[in-house]
Amino acid sequence: MKQVYLDQSISVNDVICLDTKQAHHIFDVLRTTQKEKIRIITKNSGVFFGHVEN
Repeated sequence: MKQVYLDQSISVNDVICLDTKQAHHIFDVLRTTQKEKIRIITKNSGVFFGHVEN
């Protein structure tokens, strides 16, 4: 499963906008497609699951 690290705190049902560098990594390097599930790791060691919209 593809994953991204966020240097911020989030909670369940939050909508997250990635910065340019993270978006490049998710879409261009890892070739993530829309609605594909990803793992989100946060700075406070939280692990969340989500999906890519755009």
